[in-house]
Amino acid sequence: MLKVAREFFHLPENERLKCFSDDPLKTTRLATSFNVKTEAVSSWRDYLRLHCYPLEDYMHEWPSNPPSFREDVAEYCRNVKGLAKRLLEAISESLGLEKNYLNRALGKHGQHMAINYYPPCPQPELTYGLPGHADPNVVTLLLQDEVAGFQVFNHGRWVAVKPMPHTFIVNIGDQMQERIRPVTQSEPVMMSFVYAELRHALTQDSRYKVKLTRMYHLACMTNKCG
Repeated sequence: MLKVAREFFHLPENERLKCFSDDPLKTTRLATSFNVKTEAVSSWRDYLRLHCYPLEDYMHEWPSNPPSFREDVAEYCRNVKGLAKRLLEAISESLGLEKNYLNRALGKHGQHMAINYYPPCPQPELTYGLPGHADPNVVTLLLQDEVAGFQVFNHGRWVAVKPMPHTFIVNIGDQMQERIRPVTQSEPVMMSFVYAELRHALTQDSRYKVKLTRMYHLACMTNKCG
């Protein structure tokens, strides 16, 4: 996966720009910020964002260059989707719930992927590859390369995470902390007492990161909850 990511960002600029858009609603787009019209400061990065589930709905939108891009990314997405499912099953069991509880309770979901490229910066001390934030989704799987740069906020300070190439960092997102009512109980479980969101950042030392996010769309994300 990292190989085809590097190949894409090594393409000529005019080829990469075929995917460029500043519309945050586009399901396949190359950009520098999530929304350049609303963000006060842009991150020092380029990224290719893809919707990945269902694959048959989005795969035709993906870049056709490099030639192996679509097949390689599709295989990666299928495998990581299965991994995310197993992680949610393990989290369910660790909370004393049925194995498939979270997958059932969260319902309809989407799967998004961001291939993040952090080009060299002449003054890296003045910027971030990505500023501090918490992910809004359920769980994020971050595929690491050999370059350091990922940081987590712990006990009031930012701590650098030593990279372990070709392994995943698992970020618990905001949705994991929502109140979820167990099928067999009347009282909701507040999972934030057990699984806290991970506030994290990327310094400008990074070069290539492949981030695949599995996002569940809950009813109360599109309508006001009572």
